[in-house]
Amino acid sequence: KPDVPTLETSLHVVENSPNTIHTCTGYLGSPRGSFKIEVNKTDTLNFQEYPSHLHSGEETVTNMACGVYVEYKFGLSLPSNFNLSTVRCRAENDYSSSSGDLLVSNSEVITLIPDGYCNDISTGFKHHPLGCGYYVECANGIIYGRPASPTLCFNFAKNESDNCLNVPECSGTT
Repeated sequence: KPDVPTLETSLHVVENSPNTIHTCTGYLGSPRGSFKIEVNKTDTLNFQEYPSHLHSGEETVTNMACGVYVEYKFGLSLPSNFNLSTVRCRAENDYSSSSGDLLVSNSEVITLIPDGYCNDISTGFKHHPLGCGYYVECANGIIYGRPASPTLCFNFAKNESDNCLNVPECSGTT
């Protein structure tokens, strides 16, 4: 049967854009299983499988003695009402389904950067919706979510990472 998968999400999540790549990896067993992407919107109680036609991806498969290990890189196209939703990856095959085992990855909260966030500047930096430890780089209207250096905040006056105490809008943040 499959093992519990691992999910890695990206900071660069722009609403309605499937171009941000997330990765679900894990052992899928034999017979070969599959990954299901599940989302729990902020206004719902339970995780629901996200329709496969709304996430596209590529698999890298490594054959092993007793099954396969799969790395699934995928993009999610999420509208604005999915901001702050929680995403996870579920592994299943015939054995896990019949035994009722729930093999789910870590859960990650997705913070969306609004589509058109860089429309007012062609090149420069803006605040990231995640807060002071992150920033958005705008390059010719294209949006890139970036982390500040670890334990620092992004200082827009200097266009670089800085001690949070030196960033007025972030003082008191670590």
